[in-house]
Amino acid sequence: MEEKKKGFFSKSFSGSFSNPFHKSHNYKVIIVGGGISSGYAAKSFVQEGIKSKQLAIFSGSKYPPCESHLLTTEFFKGSGDISKSYTTAATGGEPQDVAWYSKHGVELFLNKRIVSIDVKKKTIVDSDNVVYTAKKALIIATGSITRTLPLKFPETRLSTESVSGRRFTNVFYSGQMADLFRLKDQIAQSQKPLHCIVVGGGVRGFNSAVAVASLGHTVTIVVRSNQLMRGVFTLATSALYEDYLSKNKIEIKKGLGCGYLINQGDIVRGVELENGQEILGDLVIVAVGLAPNIELVSTQVNVQIYQEFPAIVANAQLETNVAGIYGIGP
Repeated sequence: MEEKKKGFFSKSFSGSFSNPFHKSHNYKVIIVGGGISSGYAAKSFVQEGIKSKQLAIFSGSKYPPCESHLLTTEFFKGSGDISKSYTTAATGGEPQDVAWYSKHGVELFLNKRIVSIDVKKKTIVDSDNVVYTAKKALIIATGSITRTLPLKFPETRLSTESVSGRRFTNVFYSGQMADLFRLKDQIAQSQKPLHCIVVGGGVRGFNSAVAVASLGHTVTIVVRSNQLMRGVFTLATSALYEDYLSKNKIEIKKGLGCGYLINQGDIVRGVELENGQEILGDLVIVAVGLAPNIELVSTQVNVQIYQEFPAIVANAQLETNVAGIYGIGP
């Protein structure tokens, strides 16, 4: 009989493991990052029989792994229930909420910031200076960071702060769960119709534009390309989506990127396009794409990084050039 080829999730992670410090700081497998990839990886490990308390996930978010791009009209119109966006729920699987991880013995650490990593020792350190060790595999799943937009007046002092250091009360990043809730609240509290500017013509930008417009607000979507969702759909398919937006009274500005956010104090008055044209509005949703988040491993000289588009280099089994260190996700 032909031997079955073993992939990353078939490397016998289901064996028993015993260690006197097991319950506190040592795990067989550690995943750093709480994005989509972490959720699906956890499901794969559970399906392959990993024992209780052998897998730990460390996430800086207060939410379990979510597919935030699925939070559209229903989310904004309803109570803010995000259960349908938990990983595997969208594909018909069981929603991986906090109870799911507990039931399967996966230790999910939320609101836990990891400040350093040692790939030689397969250890990570959190913001409380607690050290955790992976005995079998350390998986880097830190995902992506949301690209930000430059300011028209960068010298402006701000009274609040965000992950980018540029937080405005009326600017929202589509990939940030906290920003989605802020946006929902701000729209709900408004006593008048709003003009929302969506910067970015990808899936997140499209979903955001449709969601806000469905609530009765005016929406302008700014797309650098001459085609909506370029790289996802053909020109003909994109045209169908553009027609859908137009029928829903969503204005599309194609072929010009956003040059600046026009900031004034703690708010943004609108955006300035690359040709100097200004579009003023009440809200700005930024959906200009993502970049790999490799900050934790960028100082690890042993881990190979693809420099032209900074990202962790991994083989077909998702293992890096350092044995026992894996990289998954975008």
